[in-house]
Amino acid sequence: MAPSHHRHKAMNLRKSSQARSSIPNSGKSPFGSKGELLRLASPLQSTWIEWTGAGFLHPAGTEGVGLFSRLLFQWELPAIRKTMDCLRSGDGSVLELDQSMTRFDWPEPALELNKSIARKQLAIFYPLYDCRWWGRYSQVIDEGGAHGWQSIVYGMFYHTYSIPVTQAMSHYASQYLMIAPHLSQVIPDWQEQLKQALAASLHPNNPGGSFQPKVL
Repeated sequence: MAPSHHRHKAMNLRKSSQARSSIPNSGKSPFGSKGELLRLASPLQSTWIEWTGAGFLHPAGTEGVGLFSRLLFQWELPAIRKTMDCLRSGDGSVLELDQSMTRFDWPEPALELNKSIARKQLAIFYPLYDCRWWGRYSQVIDEGGAHGWQSIVYGMFYHTYSIPVTQAMSHYASQYLMIAPHLSQVIPDWQEQLKQALAASLHPNNPGGSFQPKVL
């Protein structure tokens, strides 16, 4: 990515009181329970419905199952963790993380749908753009300097509300099961793969899977 993309300033957006009231204030809504997590994530729930008609969530054969498994457990869940780590440490590598996601062998319809959903999720959290990472990521996407990924948006969401990383990753995986419960049957080692992904999150120096973006 061109260096100029890393010098974007946070967007100075005006926010109506009505808009702000639709999103819990990140500074006054500490994470406390699974119920609280579900409440905070509720604005995002509608975007998952767009996945229901995607053939990607109905993998046919071993190859299709393996592709989805790799996306979720080796790419998306580590991306969520890495996004949270980047924002926590302020190392500025979220944009490179965004570029790294293109290395996954995305089926074209799933690739475009993922990016479309991510943009809609960013729009939902417009009232949080005073947290600079929300406005910056959205702006760079609009300018063509980033792709926009659902997993990164969720990582930003979980970080904003100080949600523990293992609970964040578990919650994200559960969203797929919410709209496609059959996945836990066609991927018989679902729980084991999730367990391994969560265990990897306890070791910050091991990004997990093949997902190893360079820190800027």
